[in-house]
This record gives sequence, structure tokens and C-alpha cells, in this order.
Amino acid sequence: MFKSNSMFFRTIKCLPLSLLILMQANAYAQSSDPVVIELSDTKIGLSEFEATFKVSVRMLAAQQGIPLGNQDESVIERLRNQYLGQRANELAMVQEATKRGIAVTDSAVLAQAAEIREEILSDTSITEPLDDVRLLALIRDKQMVASLSEQLLEEIVVRPGDVVVLHHDIQDEIKKPEQICLRQIVVDEETTANQLMADLEKGGDFIELAKQHSTDSKTAQKGGDMGCFSREGQIARSDFERAAFAASLNELEGPVKSDFGYHLLTVYKKIPAHVPTLNEVFDELKKEIRHERLPTKLMEITQNSGVKTFPENLN
Repeated sequence: MFKSNSMFFRTIKCLPLSLLILMQANAYAQSSDPVVIELSDTKIGLSEFEATFKVSVRMLAAQQGIPLGNQDESVIERLRNQYLGQRANELAMVQEATKRGIAVTDSAVLAQAAEIREEILSDTSITEPLDDVRLLALIRDKQMVASLSEQLLEEIVVRPGDVVVLHHDIQDEIKKPEQICLRQIVVDEETTANQLMADLEKGGDFIELAKQHSTDSKTAQKGGDMGCFSREGQIARSDFERAAFAASLNELEGPVKSDFGYHLLTVYKKIPAHVPTLNEVFDELKKEIRHERLPTKLMEITQNSGVKTFPENLN
């Protein structure tokens, strides 16, 4: 699965992931470094924190496509200080997830690790070997926190009245612009477009002619159907857009020239600008409220966990 000759990847086939991570957890307790994080019976020493931070910051840089070796040391130091609180919160969440019986599978952790590891090692500005055990442990922790967050979201109670108030307050934000739904036939030559327009005016079937003649293979197979769009949507501001939005319902328009050729078009549906009703967006708004309240629930878990940090020991 992984492209590495390290002892870890030879060992992973023989040892369960949980045992490898347990071995790392035991290293926490054996550390004689100054303690930087304390949670229940677990004490994270400075050396363990630094090693975990190195992997975490490489993950972050890889996911954002930023060469880590090119970063100023002051930036790394600032991230290091911020990571102390972040890691403490993460460990508190993992503790809560464990209490709730939340678990993740080795296969899920390994699959994500394979992807992230490839991204990390693509950064040639860093030549230091990657700590694979800590990478797996971090991914496991993040997956447990994600599972905990999903469980908490389901537990958050949202009253119907809360949704009604939100719907009233954000009507300007959720207002849907005018949309049109249209079909097109696009060809390379204007003479071909004029001939097809003449055929359509004589009663030719737009859908069949689009399938037979349109050079846009994506829409041609659907009878020229381009779907529905707003002015700010996928149709660029152009002569095509102006003709489309000025067209009457079910009337033929064209030929209209664009960079793709000559278009014949017909608008088969118009959707006026409107504010979605409460019923239309109730579930979506309920979900939004839950997500807005999730950080508070997570903060409560951290505050009740008893986790402590000792930033003075970072130096």
C-alpha cells in the first residue's frame, strides 16, 4: 500500500494498528521531558510533542500544497505555539470519543495515511524521514474526532422556531436569482445554422436535430439540453447569454455567434427570482444551525475533560 522500505511498513503486516499506537502511548508515560499536555493519566512530554508537531505541520503543508522547507522559521514557531492548544483539544475529543465507544478501522486509517503520505513525500524541500507511526496515530485521532463531531451533530436539538427565525433573517442571502432552462444546437458554419433554423421553423424536432447535428457532444446526446442557469451561473456574460435571457418561452433564437460556433437555442422553462419557502429549505437550515452550535459542544467537552497545557515548558 505504501511506497517505503522502512521497518514500519514491514511490521504493519504483522502488528495490529492499535498495538502500534499503544506502543506510542506507552512512550508518553516513559518520557522524562517537561510535560506540555496533561490529560487524565496521560502526560505528553516536550520531545513527544515536538515529534508529533513535525508530522502534523508536514500534513498541513502537504494538504495546502506549500513547500515546508521554504517557510520562515518564525512561521513554524508560531504554528508550533498554536498547535499546543490544538493538540490538547484533539486529545480531549479523542478521550470523549473513546468513552462513547467510537472507534475507527485500521483499513480506514491506512487508506487515508497512504494518500496523505504520498502528498507529504512529494515535498522535496524536506528530506527528513517521515515518522509513520505518528502519522497513523494522528490520522486515527482525526478520524475519531470527525466521528465524534458527526455524533454530536445528531444530538443537537433544534426547535422548529429556531429554523423559522433563521429563515426570516437570511431571506436576502437565500434568494434565488432568475433562471432559465434551455436547449441548444451548436454548429461550426453559419450556413449550416441557417439551414437548421429553417428546418426548425418548418416544424423540425429540436431534440432530434440537436442529437444529429450539434457539435457539443455533451449536450447533443441529451437533445441539446443545457439544464438551468442564472445570469451569474455557468453561462458567461456574452451575446449568447443576452439572447438566452431575452428569449420568449419556447421560441426559437439564433443563430448566435460565440467562440464555439453558431448557436440555435430555445428556452423551455423560466424560473423567476424567488425566496425558497420555509418547507423547501427547512432541513438545510436545521443542518446549518446544528453546525453553528457544534463548536460550543466541542468546547464544553474540552472544558470538562480536565486537559491542561503548559506553554511555559515549550521553551
